[in-house]
Amino acid sequence: MCRGEGPCREPGCASLPGDAQYAMFAVPHWMGLLKPLAAVAALAMTVQSRAEAVPPGRETLDELLKPLLERAYGFALRLLRNPADAEDLVQEAALAASRGFGTFQAGTNFKAWFFRIMTNCYYSRHRRLRQEGPPVDIDETPQLYLYVKMAEQGLYRASAAPAAALVGRLDG
Repeated sequence: MCRGEGPCREPGCASLPGDAQYAMFAVPHWMGLLKPLAAVAALAMTVQSRAEAVPPGRETLDELLKPLLERAYGFALRLLRNPADAEDLVQEAALAASRGFGTFQAGTNFKAWFFRIMTNCYYSRHRRLRQEGPPVDIDETPQLYLYVKMAEQGLYRASAAPAAALVGRLDG
């Protein structure tokens, strides 16, 4: 296992030379299908962005976020494989970051903080969609299913004279 004492010689390790040794604590020795992603994850955590190069102080969220938006969209696109959903995820993450910007500690890694928020938004979206099921267009829904659901809610009642029932509802 990597100890940060020089280049790692273990197969599959995403260790990078120089100051990037800290990435080994975040990217353990991945096995199986995740093995090819280890190098990409280590590189994403160690590549300097313009937001990280800003000296510590009280920068605004816009100043820190704008340089990361393209990279965030690319990451979201790789996760969701749908441009519209990727845009929604980046927007949701930016909203969550703006709400929690007061908890961000100046001088720390903003990119890692924002990408963690975006990853958490992805997980919560996945959980929400798993519980709700996939969205269905109303035009694709069978008519019989809609009638049954309306009857369950009391919105539709079968009667021998539907016109008389409607007039009775309007009068009563």
